[in-house]
Amino acid sequence: MIAREIKFRVWDKGEKQLKYLDVFAAKFPSNWKDFYELQQYTGLLDRNGKEVYEGDIINRTQNNGTVTKHTIIFSEFRFAYSNSYFGSIALNKAITMHQRMEVIGNIYETEVK
Repeated sequence: MIAREIKFRVWDKGEKQLKYLDVFAAKFPSNWKDFYELQQYTGLLDRNGKEVYEGDIINRTQNNGTVTKHTIIFSEFRFAYSNSYFGSIALNKAITMHQRMEVIGNIYETEVK
């Protein structure tokens, strides 16, 4: 099994922005869920070298060249990509997976059509 770096980012509900910080060192209030939404790093990079987090929206290029839009989720103890057509599909850690996906935004800041 390949180890991955454990990292998180948070969506600050009050400031309406993503923050990349060391959540293990940060001091959060006991009611932190009222202020922040936590998103974990998947351990994968997209084809441009950008880190892929839970809550990211990606374009995924199929073998036939078709591009589909998906949201990265954490479901059933695994990271997956999901959309209304396919449901939830586990992220494949194969070398070719990152070459097929591109982060185009996130669920908080990107309007999905």
